[in-house]
Amino acid sequence: MKRVLILFLALVMLLGCLAACKRNTNNTGGDDEEEEEEFVPLPEADYTGKEYTILYRSGSEYVEEWIGDLSSADVISANIALRNQRVEKRYNVTLNLESGRSGDDWAGFWKKVQTNLEDENYQLVAGKTYEMAGSSVQGYCLNWLNKEQVPVVSLSADPKEVSECWDAAFTRAASYKGCSYIATGPLSLTDMYSSACIFFNKKLLNSALGNKSDDPTADLFQLVKDGKWTLDKLMEYADNCTAGVEGGSAGTSSKTYGLSSNDATLIDAYIYASNITMTQRKNVNGEETIVLTTVGNNNPINTLANKLKDLYSESRGSVKKEGNDMVATFVSGGSVFTTGVLSSAKRIQSDSEIQYGIIPYPKYTESQKEYHTYKVDSKTGFCIPRAVKEENREFVGTITEALAYYSNKYVKPALYEKVLKHQNVQDKDSSECVTIILNGGLYEFANIYAYAWGDLNSPAHLLRKVVQNNTNYVTQYNAKKDNFQFYLDALLDSFKGDTEGADPIEEIEE
Repeated sequence: MKRVLILFLALVMLLGCLAACKRNTNNTGGDDEEEEEEFVPLPEADYTGKEYTILYRSGSEYVEEWIGDLSSADVISANIALRNQRVEKRYNVTLNLESGRSGDDWAGFWKKVQTNLEDENYQLVAGKTYEMAGSSVQGYCLNWLNKEQVPVVSLSADPKEVSECWDAAFTRAASYKGCSYIATGPLSLTDMYSSACIFFNKKLLNSALGNKSDDPTADLFQLVKDGKWTLDKLMEYADNCTAGVEGGSAGTSSKTYGLSSNDATLIDAYIYASNITMTQRKNVNGEETIVLTTVGNNNPINTLANKLKDLYSESRGSVKKEGNDMVATFVSGGSVFTTGVLSSAKRIQSDSEIQYGIIPYPKYTESQKEYHTYKVDSKTGFCIPRAVKEENREFVGTITEALAYYSNKYVKPALYEKVLKHQNVQDKDSSECVTIILNGGLYEFANIYAYAWGDLNSPAHLLRKVVQNNTNYVTQYNAKKDNFQFYLDALLDSFKGDTEGADPIEEIEE
């Protein structure tokens, strides 16, 4: 009897522990229940109503990442509000969310913020990565990897030491000599929303290839699963669909194209999908440095350029180039495939009744081990202005880490499981492909800091120009190589964030 009682008590204790450890990841934000968890890896503090001010980009073109409503039926809005509430309640702070300039105004507004080294107006700035990264290294921002400058935050140059609250791969790619002044992760919804992908119209695909297969949609998904979805296959599909839908034929004016795409940002995506980088990290005399990738006729990017020039050529006639509005062609039935990003699914759903599938960008060749994903450089990145006073840095680090922690706990699961893998897909295969896409993010130094070379003049932008102008990649690269090296040297020299009081460097004029 005594033994039965002991077992019963052990069972009661076990059930109690399971209940205490339960994570409320399905919370829609509709209530104010206390967290049901044993341990939160955050420091204890009471900041007695102190304000933490975030400057964020605004405008209808952006995904809302900061303002939410606990009672909203929108699961993202509700969990954003829940995150904010948890942080304010835990630390007795007020989150002051200030909407910054949008569109063309943001760059100028950001410049005024960063050059103000005296007035601590903002504790965190959230804007487009490409607009902030290059200038963030010039002495205007604090170093995320320096624990004296940014205490508490769980970031490190070693990906193994970075918590899941931050994007370790991005941090590694953005860092140099123990410094990184820009970060991203679950606190940024666009870190996932901006993942490049390909959509296809199931009805048009089946119509185009129905004479070759009983189920072209299933065949396409199987290609992805088998690791055989390559650029050559995309070109083959684009040709066959252009020729097979509504009487169109390659090389003529077709009512329905195989593929609609832009020949700008989503050309860049092929570089990273092909596991190619424009810079490499090397150890020179015991010190890490970053060098330009050697480019020659046998370099994969030259072959990639030649294939894309062929795919996007007018003579081939299977791609309709639509600037940034390629999705409009797709939703109108003007193409079987379109390039896009995961957030494009919402527009496709709202603008059409198309039955669509989602697949990753193609591999370079079948021998490539994994699918890789380019996360478009307009995704949100975060900087902490150097104007944050030394006595406030513990406070800033603590609240920033708390925001990241609760974003990872509430907002990311809602976006990942309920929106991207459920609401925004129409079938199980697409949901599985979304997992592949999100797990395949590939970042690279030259792309993160691309605008340090000037507007569209970095090695990361050369491929799109070669495709746009139908020129020779190696010839163009060699003509620009000295310029690429000059700006890379200047960029590496500009990592000044660990020197307190360092004078911001002068911007290099072209």
